[in-house]
Amino acid sequence: MLPDALAASADLRTDLRSYDLIRHGEHVESLTRVDHLFEEDTVSFLIGSSVSFDGLLESRGWAPSWGPCIYLTQVAYESVGPFRGNMAVTMRTFSPDVADAVVEFTSHFPRCHGGPVCRDAPLELGIENESDQHLPWPGEIPGGDVRLYWACGITPSRVALQARLPWMIVHTPGNALVSDVLTINLCES
Repeated sequence: MLPDALAASADLRTDLRSYDLIRHGEHVESLTRVDHLFEEDTVSFLIGSSVSFDGLLESRGWAPSWGPCIYLTQVAYESVGPFRGNMAVTMRTFSPDVADAVVEFTSHFPRCHGGPVCRDAPLELGIENESDQHLPWPGEIPGGDVRLYWACGITPSRVALQARLPWMIVHTPGNALVSDVLTINLCES
């Protein structure tokens, strides 16, 4: 069910821990497999994640001091037909001495959302209250750290939800596909 380059023996319909079934924009139920819902013309999309490069950052001694957490922004994407909505972002904080290196390094991973879309400016994204997180991270955000915000892979799901499609399946947050591809192999010079 998946291209061999991602995971030779994986099946997108059964290999995630949890799937959310959405009907007309409303969550109906969570399932542990969805193969019975797939038909011959069912279309699937795989979207990269900034979480993919977290291990690489840590291996370079650039682990975030806080995060990641997800915020829903007020930054609207260009609408296409019934599809419209705002960008979601994933935020992490870093010590000032490594923040520039993190920005430069992650910019080489466009399949994992690339470099940050914003730095230390939550109000530019319409984030007025930093404790109002869509997917929270426990504890206080450290003072003095640099806040970096990456585009988040839940954005397409949220846009599709707002389109109120007759039905769709998304991964339950925190239950995304893990492939055989090493993140470092996604680096583009």
